[in-house]
Amino acid sequence: MNLVTPSHADRDGASPEPRRVPAGAPPVPRVEAGGPPAPAAPAGTDAPAASAAEKIGAWVKEFALYPFFIVLGIVGVFTLFSVLQRDDKDARDYLAEIRGGGGKERWYAAFQLSNSIARQGDDLKADAAFLQEVRELFDQSDDDDPRLQRYLAIVLGRLQDNAALPGLGRSLAADSDAETRMWSAWALGAIAAPEGVPALVGALADPDAGVREMGAYALGSLRDPRSLEPLRAALQDEAESVRWNAAIALALQGDGSGYAILRQLVNSVYLSRLEGMTDERVKETMLNAVKALGVLQASYPSARDLLEETSTSAPFPLVKQEARKQLESQAHGSRGGG
Repeated sequence: MNLVTPSHADRDGASPEPRRVPAGAPPVPRVEAGGPPAPAAPAGTDAPAASAAEKIGAWVKEFALYPFFIVLGIVGVFTLFSVLQRDDKDARDYLAEIRGGGGKERWYAAFQLSNSIARQGDDLKADAAFLQEVRELFDQSDDDDPRLQRYLAIVLGRLQDNAALPGLGRSLAADSDAETRMWSAWALGAIAAPEGVPALVGALADPDAGVREMGAYALGSLRDPRSLEPLRAALQDEAESVRWNAAIALALQGDGSGYAILRQLVNSVYLSRLEGMTDERVKETMLNAVKALGVLQASYPSARDLLEETSTSAPFPLVKQEARKQLESQAHGSRGGG
């Protein structure tokens, strides 16, 4: 299940920092129409490769406004980007560059490190010294270039380093940079440890809508009963994207409090009227809502009714197919339990 961002309307400002999201991570949902200018490539990077990276980054910034596309789109884009930028360096080389570099080289090395985790993740998770150094660099980067801290948060999340929970929690609660708080929330959700729940619940009251949105998304991943009441309150959030993610997060825990919102999310007419919602984005939104309804149907009969309706009325064959799949899964489970 992926983070939901419905439109530009909920974004309260764009940051000039990079939006190149590492593979496997949810994209930054705080980009205004057109997106901020891509930063210049760090000194020492190859000019053609940097140009290609900026073009991909610009495409991702538009694409990333609708994070339902993470799995099918962002991963593919950054696989391509990694091929374009492929060199002989490994994660430990990038970590050394962060430790000894300066200026742009440090955040760019952190970006490359976050991408390299996909290739070396299992090995690195067992390297206690490596994990400790990333944690220390994250903690020490508080007053540094915020781009550096954001990518280090992503590294910690992708490595699922439980020892990073306190530092990420402090960052989520107190960092002055909203984007860093948002990525810290994502990392806590990616680590998926119960100890991260209090900090994520606190994120639902953050003044920045993007942080609240990510907090709801991450709590959906954790599925901890302590999040139920805060998520129910988030159904009244002023930002539509927060309400969407809260409804899905509740459904994943078998709570139907957000059922009215989920009903909107399988309504193609409603979705198509939202700013920037192409047919493809409407389809992906409906697919994810159907998956949430599939979980909810076991405890909320109306969810099954809505799935049956969607299985025949949805304008996209793939959505109909997914609705039928969810219905059949529940039917098989019921028969097995009987």
